[in-house]
Amino acid sequence: MLIQKEDNGAVEELSLTEMQRDYPDLYEIVKEYTSTMTSGPEEVNTDHTKLTKTYTLTNKLSGAKEAVWHKQWQDGYNLDKNLRPDIYLEIYRKSKDEVTRLDTVSYRWEYLDEDIASGNEGGEKLKRQWHWHAVAEGLPKYDNDGYEITYYAVEKTSVNAAAFDYEATEYGIGHARGTGDTPVASPTDAEKCYDVDYIGGPGGSNSESGGSDEPAPMVPVSAEGEAPVYALIEGGTFRNKLAQTVVIDGQKLWRIDSLEFNMKNLPGIEVTLQRKSEKGDWEAIAWMKITSDDWESLDRGTDNSYKFEILYEGENVNFCK
Repeated sequence: MLIQKEDNGAVEELSLTEMQRDYPDLYEIVKEYTSTMTSGPEEVNTDHTKLTKTYTLTNKLSGAKEAVWHKQWQDGYNLDKNLRPDIYLEIYRKSKDEVTRLDTVSYRWEYLDEDIASGNEGGEKLKRQWHWHAVAEGLPKYDNDGYEITYYAVEKTSVNAAAFDYEATEYGIGHARGTGDTPVASPTDAEKCYDVDYIGGPGGSNSESGGSDEPAPMVPVSAEGEAPVYALIEGGTFRNKLAQTVVIDGQKLWRIDSLEFNMKNLPGIEVTLQRKSEKGDWEAIAWMKITSDDWESLDRGTDNSYKFEILYEGENVNFCK
């Protein structure tokens, strides 16, 4: 590359190695360019006194980048019961105003077990069951016109996560304190170790556009006419946590061999819902009673089953569906 010195105006040709050594700031700009030269056909005038040949020199931004998304779990109960669903990412790229889904992109899940969480009381080792990273490497950094590409992702599950009491996935923008990549050691440490501004989810939010010079934290990726779906920018956090309110339902099945059996002869029952504390102690938190006189007035299934719900703590009196 030719460079003009400021002291005497002389032009000096430098290799990239010399530029990196003598002009590091300039090298950071130039290193992402690749140059290609193409030549056109030779043209000769009619009297063969002039030969013309055209050369085209193209400078193009190139380079690769890494895209990372954080994954935060707050689901200790489901983890203990082996009910956590499998998840995967759909990844999109955006350059200028065009958003395109990438059908063939590789990524891997990483865990930072050996790091120490900044702000985590006691310096507890990080635990992979709470925090993951999805890492996609070798992605193109610029498009053909030289615009930088920003990557987005939508989290997907192979099952209905709501059936396992998960709330809708939350999208967050921010980073951990300390290193900037420090995961959370446990669900209760989320506020201590991880500074994230949760802005919405796949259905949208109030922060769908970035600043004047910043990419939007979320972009729409659903087809026209479909329910809106938004993807989260690289560096963001997906959070899955369990719903705070749970409805417990069940059924009582009676085996009755005689068609002439009088339902008034069924005995009464009492159902108690117990909760196990962190110390391992059990406590009754809700209960209901069905007397012998209740059975005949209750709706019964064809298989002699009775369905009921426990909707709130304490004694439940409106128990039948």
